Amino acid sequence: MNWIMGKLGLSVTQINPFDLELEYGMAKADADALRENDFTKTLCAQYDIIIVGDTIPDARAILQDLQLQTPHCGAAHVVLEITARFDAFVEEGPDYDDYRATFRDLYRRDEKRLHVVANNPFEMFHAFQNGVRFRRWRVLRPTGYSDVRALDNVDSTLAAFRGVWPKLDELFTQFNLPIHSLDYHYGGPLTLAKYKAYVDMPYQVSTMKLYENLAAGVVMMVPSAALWRELNLNGTQEYTLCWSDVEPLELGEYARLIDFYHDDLSPYIYYFDSFDMLRAMLSPESGWTDAGNKNVRETAPLWALREREKTLRGWQDVMFEAGALVL
Repeated sequence: MNWIMGKLGLSVTQINPFDLELEYGMAKADADALRENDFTKTLCAQYDIIIVGDTIPDARAILQDLQLQTPHCGAAHVVLEITARFDAFVEEGPDYDDYRATFRDLYRRDEKRLHVVANNPFEMFHAFQNGVRFRRWRVLRPTGYSDVRALDNVDSTLAAFRGVWPKLDELFTQFNLPIHSLDYHYGGPLTLAKYKAYVDMPYQVSTMKLYENLAAGVVMMVPSAALWRELNLNGTQEYTLCWSDVEPLELGEYARLIDFYHDDLSPYIYYFDSFDMLRAMLSPESGWTDAGNKNVRETAPLWALREREKTLRGWQDVMFEAGALVL
C-alpha cells in the first residue's frame, strides 16, 4: 500500500491493529468500547482517509460509528481492502449477525464515505453469498511489487518449495522429486526466478506472493484444480485457510473465482494433475523447459506490468472519490 500511495503522491501513516491488543474478528463489544474510549474520535480527527486492509473486522468500530447520527468519523472516508474474506474470524452466532447487519444498514443508507476494494474476485462472491452488498466496490489485483533482494548460490537445476506440511514433504520424498525446501527468509520472487520452477500449494484463493512471482517471471507449478481439491479433501494439504469457503464451489467455478486457476492467470501458471506428472516435468532427463512451453519467464512479467497499471489507475480513482488530490 505504501508503494501504491507513493505513486499517487500521497503519504501514509501505518497503524498496527495488534496495538489494540484485541483478538482477530473484532467483537461488537470490543468495537463499542473503542468508540466509548474515543479511539474512533481521535483516529478520524487525524486522517481524511482511513484504509483498513486484510482483516476487515478491524474496521468494525469505525463502521459502527458511521451508522450513528452524530458519528466521530463524519468527515473521514473509509476504504476497506478485502483480501481474505470480509468476515474473517468473526464468530458465528448473534455477533456475526450483528456484523452483517452493520454492512446491510450502510448499504441501505448508501453511505458515500465507504469504499470497498477486493484484491480478487472471490471476495465479492463470498460477501454476496452471505447476504452482504456494497454500493461502491471494485476488484483491483495486487501490484506484484517487491523490493526483496535476490539471494545467490541457487541451484537452477532444482525446483523450490516453501511450506511446513509434513504430508506433502512425504509425497515429495516418495516420488523422488528434485525439490529444494526453502526457509522463511528465502529471498523473495527474484530468488525463486532463479530456480527451474517453484512448486506452490495454494493456501488462499489469492496471495500477494502469486503476483510478485508473476511479475518476476517465476516458473510456478501448481496442482490442478481437481488435484488441489483432492489434496484438501483427503487431508494431505493440512494448511488451507480458505477451504471451508471454497469447498462448496463446483470445479468449473474456480476459473472465474480463484486466482490460482483464473482464466486471466492460467496462461502463466503450469498445472500438474498428479505427482507423477510433476516428477516428469522436473526430472533432468525429461528435457522439459519453460522456453519450450508457456515461456512464462518472458510473458508473465509483461502481463503483470499491464495489470499493475490497471491497479494503479483503479486506486487513483478510489482515492479521488474519497477526496484526495492524486497524481
